[in-house]
Amino acid sequence: MSIDVASRVSRGARFPDGALCDIGDTVILSSEDGERDTIRPRLDAAGADVARIHRVKAVRVTLASGATGAAAFNLERDLERLEESIKKIPVPRMLIVDPVSAYMGKVDTYKDSDVRVVLSPLGEFASRLGISVLGIMHPKKGADTALLRVGGSIAFVAASRVVWGFGTDPDDPDKRLMVPVKNNLAPLGTGLAYRIEASGGAARIVWEAGTVTLAADEVLSGDRTEAEDRDERATRTEAMEWLTSQLQDGAQLVTFLQEQAKKDGFSWATVRRAKDKLPIESHKLGVTRGWAWELGKPLSRAGGLNT
Repeated sequence: MSIDVASRVSRGARFPDGALCDIGDTVILSSEDGERDTIRPRLDAAGADVARIHRVKAVRVTLASGATGAAAFNLERDLERLEESIKKIPVPRMLIVDPVSAYMGKVDTYKDSDVRVVLSPLGEFASRLGISVLGIMHPKKGADTALLRVGGSIAFVAASRVVWGFGTDPDDPDKRLMVPVKNNLAPLGTGLAYRIEASGGAARIVWEAGTVTLAADEVLSGDRTEAEDRDERATRTEAMEWLTSQLQDGAQLVTFLQEQAKKDGFSWATVRRAKDKLPIESHKLGVTRGWAWELGKPLSRAGGLNT
């Protein structure tokens, strides 16, 4: 979806609802999709002017040795450097962050206060530059309303001016729906329908005529497990981000993680699948204490073990 929007901005083409679009440049932060095998093919399939699309891959840092190296971009640490770079672009219009949670550094994305510390400067950054920020977040299961479906803290929703949800049409599993969840700038309005088609080996969005009147809660309800199952990768990615956040300060008992997962709306089966995708080791702590999980370092050097 974000690729379709970037393509339209690059060409000054109208948006799917017919609204005018000023031509300009887009900067993309994407931690999940490769440039050669995914991003560029999709841009080409969408007819984008790729000269107006820019991607941030990493930031230059000075290592302890004094040499120059590269590090992953961090919204908390590198926003000023990003602003300096964007000012050099001819006509900056939009910044895409996919997903936002991947660029929060060591911030706990499940704590409102921590999330706001990062998102408030991002909002001021967008205002100064006069650009739009399109942030992408993965949905989570178990929430009763669409507003609570966004993974992590509710602060991600609160800080956004407009929130859209994406799900499967309950009457047509091959059709996708884009429905309004929140709008601080105008009436909530209606949604749009689209299909995903192959074009030259890449996926592209094909919009359908008319509007969608289904409410976001109907499309994105936690009870709609069929739609959730069709987006298994997004669910697993959200669980991976959650698990990394839980273990970033050290090893944790499995019993503690099970309790936290239940509180945050993750099934234990989903968390176990997420663990298999991460460099996590299991350690037996004796008969009475049970098992602990640790993220990529020996248990003897880990801190913060919850009991």
